[in-house]
Amino acid sequence: MRYLKATEGTGSWKDHVSRLRWLDQHYGKLMLDEISRDAIERVGEIKRRETTPTNSNRYLQLIRAILRRASLDWEWLDKVPKVRLYHEPKRRIRWLTRDEADRLLVELPDHLEAMARFSLQTGLRASNVTGLQWSQIDMSRCCAWVHADQMKASRAVAVPLNAEALGVIREQIGKTFNLSLPIKALQSVPLIQERLGLHYVGLELQIFVGMISGIHGQAGMFRQELHFMYFKS
Repeated sequence: MRYLKATEGTGSWKDHVSRLRWLDQHYGKLMLDEISRDAIERVGEIKRRETTPTNSNRYLQLIRAILRRASLDWEWLDKVPKVRLYHEPKRRIRWLTRDEADRLLVELPDHLEAMARFSLQTGLRASNVTGLQWSQIDMSRCCAWVHADQMKASRAVAVPLNAEALGVIREQIGKTFNLSLPIKALQSVPLIQERLGLHYVGLELQIFVGMISGIHGQAGMFRQELHFMYFKS
């Protein structure tokens, strides 16, 4: 598809592919000029009932972007139907307290515990942690860097490493070719609940479901991604 070729290499490209696969069941047999405002609103409402208004907006924005390119760049359409987005509630930032972080780490299996400790200290997304290479670490300068093509915003990021983050890195020496941890696939929510001991930890399920979603790319199963930030002292 021309839009995918035009946007290849962007941070959201894989998300576009996934969304277009879902949209294909609704628009696959239509020509671009047959996608009316009513047709767009119907699909938006279907997705809103399946997930959330926020997630539905991502699909609507993709439809709008494709139609605008078809009109302004490719001159395939004379006009573009207006796309109405849903209201998105403002979210509060959810911090983990030290006590919550400690209880989480105790319950995590070994292959996730080290990754979670590193994420808590650096604020990196799960995909950036599991894909980190030894060449991206400078132990003497106590820093790491993530390349632009690895970041969702397509900008390189320098990451300061404190003593605990450096300790996690030292623990991985000799274990793997990459710094990334040997992540094992967790296939279902019940299994995740059991392995992470969420009932005993007493924290919200969506925090950890989101984290596993980021690690394993379970976008079809889990709709929300949340990465750990620095937790408050």
